[in-house]
Amino acid sequence: MKSYILIFFLGLTAISRGQSIVNIQKRLSLLNNAEKIEYDTTGFSVLPKFKFFCTSDMVIIEKDSTERIVPSETKGSWKYYSVIDLNNDGLNDLIYSGPCNPYDQTGIFINDGKKLQFVYDFPGAIISIDKNDSRTIINSLKKACCCDSDYDFTEIVINKGSSSATTNRITYAVIPPTSFKNLEQVKVKGILRRTPKQDDANKKDQCSNRIFKGNHWLLVDKATDAIKLDQSGEWSLVLYKRNKDESIIGWIKIE
Repeated sequence: MKSYILIFFLGLTAISRGQSIVNIQKRLSLLNNAEKIEYDTTGFSVLPKFKFFCTSDMVIIEKDSTERIVPSETKGSWKYYSVIDLNNDGLNDLIYSGPCNPYDQTGIFINDGKKLQFVYDFPGAIISIDKNDSRTIINSLKKACCCDSDYDFTEIVINKGSSSATTNRITYAVIPPTSFKNLEQVKVKGILRRTPKQDDANKKDQCSNRIFKGNHWLLVDKATDAIKLDQSGEWSLVLYKRNKDESIIGWIKIE
């Protein structure tokens, strides 16, 4: 009887791991097929009133208490909005994907019938929207820019009837051209690095007073599951899960 129970749980584990790899493979493949969303502002004018910092004029209070209005730098801002029922409750919601210096920005509003609730706000442009009867999955990509050398690839999920969004973010520096077809689960331990080379020299950040240790991402101090994406010599490119909401793609030597 015990052997049957063991086989059963091993089977569940294999299915879980396989499904995880399939989901990661599907998601990462979007990076090779990123598309700009098709904007549709039909119904925009009848939505509840709202303000969004990327497209609203700024009000500055002067020393003499007078107000000065600084016009938004986003030209033709309405064209970066799209009206869509994200949570299948019959009410139109709103998404923004467009310029917001110095990055693109993704903003998401859920309509509760009286007001638009601001449920998501993070740098990045939307590269996919997958809507079905039970939920809407939006993927947004923030590219490296200016003093920020990291990419952030965020999956935003809004379930049917929900007035909130859950997110899962993958951060990386550079991903070499790859098909993401031959992924496998591996155990990793050691220093996860931004590039496939040994670099342990202290470096000063050009945009702050912070000191960085070479090309270190973080230390994986005990053997942990990760998903191997690619290989370059002795270095493996892996997806390492920091917690349920955040992962990092980096390079590591697998012993």
